[in-house]
Amino acid sequence: MKKTLLLTLSVFTVVVMQAQHTLFVEPFDSQTDLPLGWTNLDADGDTFMWYEDYYDGGTVLETYAVSASYNEVPLTPDNYLATPQIDLTGLEGPVILQYNIGIGDEEWPAEKYQITLSTTTCTAEGFTNTLFEEILEADAYYWKKTQVDLSAFIGQQVYVAWRHYDCTDNYKLLLDSVSITFPSYVGLGENAKDRVNIFPNPFKDVLNINGADVSRIMISNILGQQVMDAEISEVTKLDVSQLNHGTYFVSIYKNDDLIETRKLVKR
Repeated sequence: MKKTLLLTLSVFTVVVMQAQHTLFVEPFDSQTDLPLGWTNLDADGDTFMWYEDYYDGGTVLETYAVSASYNEVPLTPDNYLATPQIDLTGLEGPVILQYNIGIGDEEWPAEKYQITLSTTTCTAEGFTNTLFEEILEADAYYWKKTQVDLSAFIGQQVYVAWRHYDCTDNYKLLLDSVSITFPSYVGLGENAKDRVNIFPNPFKDVLNINGADVSRIMISNILGQQVMDAEISEVTKLDVSQLNHGTYFVSIYKNDDLIETRKLVKR
């Protein structure tokens, strides 16, 4: 798979094209050294940290970052690998983090990790915003492409970290092909945002969603924490009565692709 980076995520209709600009990209190409500017934090203090490794299959060379949960003996990692500071000021959403994640052995798959973000310092204490986490299964051998929406942090300078933690005695967590993109809209006639209606705004107990291309809605709070993830049909009344009052970011998906994020207020 060396080296398949999706640098643009395009959504096409008859009248609209949503093109992507690449803000940040990291293919982990060194084979031996982690990229310059990245921060490697050994929060558990066992001296086993993230490192760069490779697989040479003869015709295909793969390089990637690795954190281990087994190295001749069982390990219980708490390891952060953090990007350089990413400047999200002056952008228009959605801002999308994309990466490939994998496991080293399909018979020992249960590596747990999270995507966490800091708006302050690149330290374990600074990573207080958990955006996503999962325990990997055998289908993550060898790679699983994943997207996380960073739009809630537009206007700020941030660090993004992959935290490998809360697991033991499996094998390895693998990370590759990191990119952050944001859109520009060009087209004839309607803007892409006009294809989906979400109302009212402000809302109270129900959100009405009307859009032929929409298959999923994800709602995050102002801290970037996911509070709702719902599959929807063309016309949906979404019960949001359990949400607290405040500002939310509603991410709109067509199939597995994020097409836009909107800011809504609950009263």
